[in-house]
Amino acid sequence: MKTQWLLFALLVFAVLVAVFALLNVEPVTIRYGFGTVQTSLVLVILLSALFGGVLVGLYGIIRQYVLERDLREARKALASLEAERDALQEELGALRARLEQKEAAERGAEASDDPEGALPRQP
Repeated sequence: MKTQWLLFALLVFAVLVAVFALLNVEPVTIRYGFGTVQTSLVLVILLSALFGGVLVGLYGIIRQYVLERDLREARKALASLEAERDALQEELGALRARLEQKEAAERGAEASDDPEGALPRQP
């Protein structure tokens, strides 16, 4: 819906520019660095609007390309970080298992050192 409103607004703007250009049909002299040209004001207005539209379109295309490139890089970084997280979680699980084995071995060693239960258990 937002795109439809934008297209409608652009169409209204284009019609207004065209009407404005047609109301100004007098010949004008355009001076630039190394010469002059005499042409209709309608042509100057319409070409200026067209040139502005092309520039805005190019800016939009370039901006879209940059944003898509940044998004691709961010997705690659995310995938890398997720893989690193998964590897670290696996390593953490292995370390916890080793710790539990050591604690169980220590408890077993303490129990075999004191078969009568004479030593108080440490909390």
